[in-house]
Amino acid sequence: MDYIFILTALVVISFNIGHSSAAPVSSLPTGEPWKTPCSGSSPVVTNPALTLPSPTISVTERLNSLILKFKDTIELSSSLKQKIGDLLQNTELVTYLEHDTELLQGFPSVVSDTLSLKENLVIDNERFAALYIFFEQSAIDSEFKSDFKIYSNKILNILCEIQTISSHEKQEIVSKVSRKVMLDGYRTLSSAHRMERDYIILRDTTKILESVINVYNFHAAHYS
Repeated sequence: MDYIFILTALVVISFNIGHSSAAPVSSLPTGEPWKTPCSGSSPVVTNPALTLPSPTISVTERLNSLILKFKDTIELSSSLKQKIGDLLQNTELVTYLEHDTELLQGFPSVVSDTLSLKENLVIDNERFAALYIFFEQSAIDSEFKSDFKIYSNKILNILCEIQTISSHEKQEIVSKVSRKVMLDGYRTLSSAHRMERDYIILRDTTKILESVINVYNFHAAHYS
């Protein structure tokens, strides 16, 4: 099997496969929850230690809470990748997907630079907003819709924490991200290719989470 061809099929702009078995683009939600992550229905919290802090908690404690959310989400990534791998029933393909470095088009960078806290908050607000849009789609058409819905809510939790810290720093963040960040072709894949797409999304989100943990560990240790 040509795995390079498989991955290329996921990163090109036009797709000619699997349209009949995928959710149509017109079925997408109309709201933009990544822009107001602290409002609306409460995000799903599976770990009581990860609930949003009260306004009296210090920025350092908020940063540590954000780091805990990153770590908790990594655990869900690992669990979901295992489920997808088991369903694919192809060890060689899973190994290839795990170690390939090609990003889906529109997917945010997996590299994080340690800048000022305010700068990192702005960058990561946009990055996690884009991630939310990819996970939102997986929650619509994945074989594991409920798991990806939980994951989407975890991303909203992270975004809410980022915006709360930013507000404490007297900085308002307004996301410019839209659903156009995800190509329509990624929304009209066959079932098999959706699983490969979802595995790649989880793989690279894990890289992002591991990267931002280092950044916010630095900010938590040096905040004054």
